[in-house]
Amino acid sequence: QYYRMFGTTRIPGIDCDTLKFHPQSTHIIVTYNNRYYKIDNVAFLNGKQIEKCLEEIVNGSSDNNFSGPGISNYTSFGRTEWAKKRLELYDENSDFFNQVESAIFHVALTDYKVTNQDELLRLGQDGLDSTSIWFDKSLTIIASVTSGHMIANMEHSVVEGDVHGRIIAACCEF
Repeated sequence: QYYRMFGTTRIPGIDCDTLKFHPQSTHIIVTYNNRYYKIDNVAFLNGKQIEKCLEEIVNGSSDNNFSGPGISNYTSFGRTEWAKKRLELYDENSDFFNQVESAIFHVALTDYKVTNQDELLRLGQDGLDSTSIWFDKSLTIIASVTSGHMIANMEHSVVEGDVHGRIIAACCEF
């Protein structure tokens, strides 16, 4: 189960959703200020290198951004409505969809300053406005760049919930 948690996305269907697994994926997707960024070959980067990539994104100096329609909000819609919208947008945005859906996981950065546990839980539930989280990714890590708080949003059709919890707990111990 652990293996399939990374690189998996739920693809909406009119009648039934499907899971798409990308075992050869080498990148993560980062969203910040409604922009999408790709960090390639993340398995070969150490913590300091990943931190530098994230700092470049926050400081606006990263050139790894790619454009796409601001559609992550649609992933929070009803499944049939989202499936229809994805079909409508896919042909003109197939590269965008492929980059996001094939990512190992998603990181959503926000300037929102978390001041209490209720705000942190809400941030994990819907990103405060549903525009920063790709809800179909098996794992999205949401981090406040102003307060340093972090929480995860997980798509549970990929693996059982305790798998997500164990991975997050291991990250916190690290």
